[in-house]
Amino acid sequence: MNRLLSTHSRTIFTCLFGTAAILFFGYFCQYHLMYIEGMQLFLYTGEYFKETLIHPGGVADLFARFLTQFYHFPLVGGVIIALLLILFQSGIWGNVKNITATRKQSNWWLLTFIPPAAYWYLLCDFNYTLTGLAALTIVVWVSSFYSKLHKTSYRAGYVLIVIPLLWLAVGGAAAAAVLLMAFAEVLMKPYRKWLPISGIILAILFFLLIFFTLPIQYEPLQLFFGGLYYRYLKIPLFPYISMWTLTALVTAVAAVLPEFKKQWIHLCMGAIMSAALFFVICLRYDRTSEREYMFLFATKQMKWQQIIKESRKQLPNSLVAVNMLNLALAMTDSSGDDLFNYPQPSQGALILSYDQDMLYAQEILFNLGLINESRRYAFECLSQIPDRQQSAYFIMRLAESDMISGRDTLARKYLNTLNQTLFYKKWAQRRLFLLNTENGVDNHPVYGSLRKMQPKRNFNYTVLQFGQMLRYILEDNPRNHIAYNYLMMYYMLTKNIPAFCENLQIVDPLPRHYQEVLALTAGHSESDTPEFHKLPMDDQVFLRFKQFEKKLQAVEPGTLDKEYGNTFWYYFYMIK
Repeated sequence: MNRLLSTHSRTIFTCLFGTAAILFFGYFCQYHLMYIEGMQLFLYTGEYFKETLIHPGGVADLFARFLTQFYHFPLVGGVIIALLLILFQSGIWGNVKNITATRKQSNWWLLTFIPPAAYWYLLCDFNYTLTGLAALTIVVWVSSFYSKLHKTSYRAGYVLIVIPLLWLAVGGAAAAAVLLMAFAEVLMKPYRKWLPISGIILAILFFLLIFFTLPIQYEPLQLFFGGLYYRYLKIPLFPYISMWTLTALVTAVAAVLPEFKKQWIHLCMGAIMSAALFFVICLRYDRTSEREYMFLFATKQMKWQQIIKESRKQLPNSLVAVNMLNLALAMTDSSGDDLFNYPQPSQGALILSYDQDMLYAQEILFNLGLINESRRYAFECLSQIPDRQQSAYFIMRLAESDMISGRDTLARKYLNTLNQTLFYKKWAQRRLFLLNTENGVDNHPVYGSLRKMQPKRNFNYTVLQFGQMLRYILEDNPRNHIAYNYLMMYYMLTKNIPAFCENLQIVDPLPRHYQEVLALTAGHSESDTPEFHKLPMDDQVFLRFKQFEKKLQAVEPGTLDKEYGNTFWYYFYMIK
């Protein structure tokens, strides 16, 4: 048993670690990965390669961006991240083995999983890009080759050349290589150490010479990091310095600790590390954002029933999730029956203001037929991407908007850009075919109807006048049922009953919530209003409203939620 554990325990633990990473990123964070992939655009052009490689850290940047495009398939993205983490760990273990090659081999391999686990923790914040992990993986393998060289003269020459080149290739993570090589030199056989140590010092001086003479207009910290390790220009320095130092320290500690023979120690260490990683990752996991992104991608793919089904399983717990749910209800003409089956806040339930949200709001505007306004939001989002990359999603929206609005030249420009990608090429070619076909856009089931839904007049859009805007849309196109559903939701959520009754279109049968509004109106009318009895309404609605009024006065209002929480009446009286 001990022999089996000794031979296979590292392989088993590595497989378990990799499987856990695949499941976490590829399944539990699948919509986060899709969002990250959509926020970049990897182009297969010489100009794109040149622009990416030309700055320090460009090799790591290009490598990471190339891999990130495969997040298009989240499970593949999970496999990529897991492989990089395992390669990172294997590189650290390679350093430990090379350092201890001339004496008893270390068996503290479990310690080498600590830096990959720490980087896993960092990657739970998706502002940390894959570039940092790719750079550090390259660094540990380059350092491993250094510690494999036995001749001190070779090591001195190697470090003198590699350190400056490594910084140009991977950026600031080259600092970890300096630490790893320095620790390796201290811990390896004590022969002529002055030569490689002198090489390390000269390499640092050479790096400083290059650093201060490069004609690149960057801030010093940005220039040092080089690669896009973080989505925002303000790079959090402490996590990266801690990560690089931790990598070097774990390597040194694993190399100097004495060997232990009892394999149960491995089992205890593995169990403790696994439990700690599970606990920390669970704390770090952002379930709310993952759910919001799920709604976003379902909206982009017009999977309205999926949004409604998921909302039934678990009620939306953020404003943007409620926005997407209400859009799905409007698109499926079920808002009149189901709106109050879900908790509705008194503010921001339909759409958020410009300064609160543009990513989700553009989807609402697009489906309402406000194509130019949706385009403006997409363009603003594109120009505000913090790491200055292009975005597949926003360019797709710009292309669609220009196609619908008849700006074919601009649409072709964006579609030709997408035509230079791996995963959006077919999408772009289908749209180019539509443009090249007579009446192609008009006959398209989505674009054609949206083209007809566009308002004919010009007006300034503002969330503060959302109701007025919806009325303008309906005046120009009374058949825009999405705008009508939104207008009715707007009046119910703002409790504007007179405006609701004025704009109500009578259909048979009337949706449930519309009947509830009319029952409340009839109940508060000072005179007998026989016109309400002529409407296609269920008599049970009137009776239920009378029961609601009696219970409202007789019992504690908080107890009404169970029986009447899904009615307009409860919202009208209880939601402030």
